[in-house]
Amino acid sequence: MIFMLINKMKQLQKIGIILMLVVGIAAGCGKNMETQIAEQLELGNKYLAEMDYEAAIVAFDKVIALAPKRMDGYMGSSKAYFAQKKYAEAADILDKALQDVGIKAIVYSGSVVKTKIQAFYN
Repeated sequence: MIFMLINKMKQLQKIGIILMLVVGIAAGCGKNMETQIAEQLELGNKYLAEMDYEAAIVAFDKVIALAPKRMDGYMGSSKAYFAQKKYAEAADILDKALQDVGIKAIVYSGSVVKTKIQAFYN
């Protein structure tokens, strides 16, 4: 019973995110695609810095919806999940990136993230 309730809540959360993405994309239809992407990346990074991880995920998911072949949306979203200790979700986003973007982008981004993690702990 509890598992069914948890699964239902996850489904509702996903539906909410999708609706927010659709509304956000529709609101930005008058803007250049690159401008929209840049604005959402800036917003997502701002929310990450403020530790507002749910808002960051929404912004980065908009980037993914607008530009599924760009790695930065996936990386931002995975960072937000990771910061919340939602490791499975972070891994799922990176797995989706692997499918949508390709291995070369993942390897490059992974080395950048590894460098940042090492700098953080040193």
